[in-house]
Amino acid sequence: MVGIRHQRTATDTAAPDSKGRPTLDQEATAGYVQLQHQFTRNLSGSLLGQIQYATFSGGAADDENEIMYLVGLNFAYRITDHFAVEAGWNYDLLDSDIQQTVNGKTYDSRSYDRNRVYIGVRASY
Repeated sequence: MVGIRHQRTATDTAAPDSKGRPTLDQEATAGYVQLQHQFTRNLSGSLLGQIQYATFSGGAADDENEIMYLVGLNFAYRITDHFAVEAGWNYDLLDSDIQQTVNGKTYDSRSYDRNRVYIGVRASY
């Protein structure tokens, strides 16, 4: 599966500008690729890659940009028709233009990268 999505989305950045107007939202364009494969009757896997470019509207972050990269790998093993175990890994990287100045020093206050690993049981009926 391959796709592109363009939308206005809510944001957790709400810092007001010098006139008290808050950052309202962001305009974001994302492209993604998802591959799924059924290895055996009971074992399946998926790989997801996504990149998103966003521009903030209004407030202190007006016209600032962010790029987010996401990669995910997931495996599922079906025990029965109603129970499965899943395991996976996700990597997220946010590269943000938003800067914060504290005591005369400027910091990149939003950029980060993280790895997440999970294992669990899924039940369905």
